[in-house]
This record gives sequence, C-alpha cells and structure tokens, in this order.
Amino acid sequence: MPAQYLTSDYLTKFELAKIMGMRQLQLIKLQNSVSTACDPLQRTIWELKHGENPVVVRRYLPNGEYEDRKVSELKLTQEMLQFQLCEHVP
Repeated sequence: MPAQYLTSDYLTKFELAKIMGMRQLQLIKLQNSVSTACDPLQRTIWELKHGENPVVVRRYLPNGEYEDRKVSELKLTQEMLQFQLCEHVP
C-alpha cells in the first residue's frame, strides 16, 4: 500500500453510482444462490455508511498508470450520506 495516494480521498458521485449498481448485482446473484431476506439496495447503502464495502476502485492517472483504492478507505460527502437507510440491516 503506497504511503501517499495521488488521487482524492473522496468518492466521486460517478464512482458511487457505479459501485452501488455493481454491488447490488452481486448481492442479487448471492440472494438467488443463498436464501437471504435482505434488500440489496439497503445492504449496499449500509456497507457504504459503515465502511464495509469490499469493492476496489481503479483510478487512472494522466500518465497511464493507475491507483487502486478500497471503497472502505474513501470518504463520503454529506450529500452521499443522505440516503434513507433501514438501520436493522446486518
């Protein structure tokens, strides 16, 4: 893990949209193979708010290199935290 990243410590709204869609699809597929009664959208929001999202974001730099950042390490803005959430989601 690099000591210092070149990119922002904040999750962008575009990354957020992509992550939410991708994670919900993963949870839906999991739901079909394992009988769980959890709403994928609520679970995704819960993971984001509690820093438990397992997704890694690849950010490309102008020189062609890239940085991989764990979503759990990135900060959310106040706007992003306004999602409605059922607190009982484990």
